[in-house]
Amino acid sequence: MDTQEPTLRHGDEGIDAWVEYLQGLLILEGHDTVTKNGSFDDATLAAVQKYQLDNGLLADGVVGNQTWASLRHGDAQMAGTDGREAGSYVKDTREARWIWDEDTIKLDTAADELLFLAVNVGSAELDASTLANATCRITPPEGEAFVMELVPRNEFGSTTPVGKLFYYVASNVNAIPAGRYTSEAWLPDELSGDHSESHFEIPAR
Repeated sequence: MDTQEPTLRHGDEGIDAWVEYLQGLLILEGHDTVTKNGSFDDATLAAVQKYQLDNGLLADGVVGNQTWASLRHGDAQMAGTDGREAGSYVKDTREARWIWDEDTIKLDTAADELLFLAVNVGSAELDASTLANATCRITPPEGEAFVMELVPRNEFGSTTPVGKLFYYVASNVNAIPAGRYTSEAWLPDELSGDHSESHFEIPAR
């Protein structure tokens, strides 16, 4: 069974940021013994196994399809791997994912923006000025869905380092009527084409 995410195992480390991304997700789940050091060390293994046990997953310490789907708040998956030999996943590329498969949005009404949170999981810094725009389709409580372009923005200076967060931004959101909306967002193909579905609410004015 193929997966968009690489299977990670104890002892893995590489030039990309997949292990660091995993560690960040574990920390968000409350596993404060984990350090974001890019090495699938003993503390990371213990946190993965505990997370798997706590969530009814196959508790083998391997982060494959099932565990990635759970950590990324995606649709449930059967246990499976990417089919690669252990320790063989090393990519020298620009690559990103939405931080989760759902609820990646932050609404900033003061700045008139929707911020979609992504993470640089590749092995190269990402410069927002060289990235393609992302796309989102927003569905209102009533009426027709509409499409908005999302413009990349680095959170840390002019580039986003490997393993760090950055945003895709939609502007002029205060023109959207009040209500609860569903948004589907797609990263550009050059970064993975990753899909996320979120909900947000425009307050009454």
